[in-house]
Amino acid sequence: MIEKEIPRSTFLKWIMIGLLLRLIFMPISASPDLLWFYWRAHLIVYHHDFSLGASQMLLHYIHAFFLWIFTPLMPYHETIWTQPWAPTQPTNAAQVRQMFITFFTFVSRPHIFRTLFLLKVPFLLFDFGCLFFLNRLATGPGKRLYLLKFWMLNPVSIFVVYIYGRFEVIPIFFILGSLYYVKKNRFHLALLMLGISAALRLYPLVLFIPAIILLGTNTRERLRLIFWGLLPLGIMAIPSVLLGQKAEVTQLMGSPLINYFLSMHFNLGLRDNVYIFVVGYTFLSLHAYHHRGEFKPFEGVLKYSLSIFLLLFATSYFNRQYFMWVIPFLGLYLLEDKRFLGLFIILVFTYFIYTFYGGRLTAGYLFTPLNLRYFTNLPSPVEIMSRFFRQPYEIIAIFRSVFSAVSVYMIYLIFQRRKNGYTVG
Repeated sequence: MIEKEIPRSTFLKWIMIGLLLRLIFMPISASPDLLWFYWRAHLIVYHHDFSLGASQMLLHYIHAFFLWIFTPLMPYHETIWTQPWAPTQPTNAAQVRQMFITFFTFVSRPHIFRTLFLLKVPFLLFDFGCLFFLNRLATGPGKRLYLLKFWMLNPVSIFVVYIYGRFEVIPIFFILGSLYYVKKNRFHLALLMLGISAALRLYPLVLFIPAIILLGTNTRERLRLIFWGLLPLGIMAIPSVLLGQKAEVTQLMGSPLINYFLSMHFNLGLRDNVYIFVVGYTFLSLHAYHHRGEFKPFEGVLKYSLSIFLLLFATSYFNRQYFMWVIPFLGLYLLEDKRFLGLFIILVFTYFIYTFYGGRLTAGYLFTPLNLRYFTNLPSPVEIMSRFFRQPYEIIAIFRSVFSAVSVYMIYLIFQRRKNGYTVG
């Protein structure tokens, strides 16, 4: 049966609606996370400080590149970066206080709306790059339209990227590029794109083992895929060494994200621990190895990548922006299993309750560019809840538990469908 064509105007309408939502929030919201990377980028562009002693150097240079391009549009650029910045992971009250002083000073600057809009333009470009790959991962106009709506109207993406101001869409662009090349059976390019995403952020490394197992037909081919996957990290190690810094891999492995993966565990006595995510990850990797011949490459990579991310969020502590990592995988899987739509809605609802842990940082502070005095004094959801509940954080933890249960149930549904089979796209 030939699927009915959908007018281009319909696609354009939903693109414009999604674009409008993004344009509304781009100039009016901000968080300290947005400023942290641009602070380091301004050191590169305006002070020629190329020896940044921090991980994710490639991300710093991407931000610096766009900041350099936008300099003519910000003739006031020398006056907006005058405050010293606190560490990205404040460890004491003084550092936290300095971070917020810097943040409130920044959002009080003249031209703040223009500045915030320009700082988020790179995210918008990569966002539409993600849409480009998603459009090619789904075949048929109906599925393409469904996926377009899912991506352009997704509240998690809009919150993380355009309200909270995080760059997660940049590594996601390369992950989707990796999936695109998997579907095209160009596996070396798929691993190269996955390697670039890992050079940007640590978390795509968890997708390496299943991808290599499923895409490599023999040991020689798997070694070749490992080479292409690790090549970007190896290249990033060169400037680090030349500048006298630790190699990129060393800095990445020192990331607190490693501890997040190990946050749920059983203590068996003394120093003996069993880490739940490691157990589940090993199980999924072994399952992929023993069932590798039962899936088409794209089908298998999508299935196990989605399962690994769901497991990670079910069993690990995670910062609010991390949840966006799983969004494109859920969108692609929703094309074939509509049962996931209701579960996805529950997942998103409980996720936003989970963000209440951030207090005012993920509430009123986000909109301080509009009115500093009003939004800094606006009570957070936790403060409001404390008027009705003695233990508001326990209420949030209940929703967090539901979030984990739904994630695990989704993994169950993924493998329950294995006997029936499906093809995404």
